[in-house]
Amino acid sequence: MNYVDVYDDSVHTLQREELWLSPEEEEMASNLNLWSATLLLAVQMNVALDNIPLDHFDRPLEQLRAAQIIVRLVRHAFAHNPLEPTWRVPEEYRDQIFQVTGIITLDTHGIPGTHVNPWRLGPSSFLRLAQWLRMGYKPPSPRASGRRVE
Repeated sequence: MNYVDVYDDSVHTLQREELWLSPEEEEMASNLNLWSATLLLAVQMNVALDNIPLDHFDRPLEQLRAAQIIVRLVRHAFAHNPLEPTWRVPEEYRDQIFQVTGIITLDTHGIPGTHVNPWRLGPSSFLRLAQWLRMGYKPPSPRASGRRVE
């Protein structure tokens, strides 16, 4: 890994030697960054899915509902304990498999109360899910939403 010679944010200054990480620390830092980004993406997708009606997506309703449940369960675990997320699965979602075909699957059998394993879902799955949602989004026309076209 390449390190900068000096880091300065106008409050703190660090020299290259102060920034150096061992190979094990570099791997851990990389994994933590990936995990944090994945969970933050889950939080943001949850906000979007809570605020955008599902009929604004050109996707099968069953898969949109599965996406919504997966995102909500991951967000819920992360929001309540970001450093050690624990599955909190409501009764109605227990012992089920939620799947967006070819993108992400969450099997809730036996997970309530266990720590979230970041690799169980696959961090890239969340990026692919976000892309799938974005590509399927069809904004309402200004006329349908009651807004004036200018």
